Amino acid sequence: CPACPDRFELVVVDDQSSDRTWEIISDDSAGGVAVDPRMVPVRGGSRDGADWKGKNWAVWQGFLKATGDVLIFMDGDVILQNGALESLLHRFFARDSVWLTVCCFS
Repeated sequence: CPACPDRFELVVVDDQSSDRTWEIISDDSAGGVAVDPRMVPVRGGSRDGADWKGKNWAVWQGFLKATGDVLIFMDGDVILQNGALESLLHRFFARDSVWLTVCCFS
């Protein structure tokens, strides 16, 4: 089942903003061990010595760490309803999609 909720990894990238992402997703005293075993915490860094930060750089770093076949990118302030990811993946696979863009408004 490609949309099964137990078959995923959650790559969370700290883009070095002031929102305490790293503190929330990791146990810094243990060297950055993920709170959930399915989570892959990534401490965002600079690019080739440049001070490149922000969403584009965070997405790229997350992509490099991901091992799955399907990548879903979202901001940290997104709140999903129960079953939202399963529904999204069902539509993705039913349409034999290469990519799918979803916009949510409340």
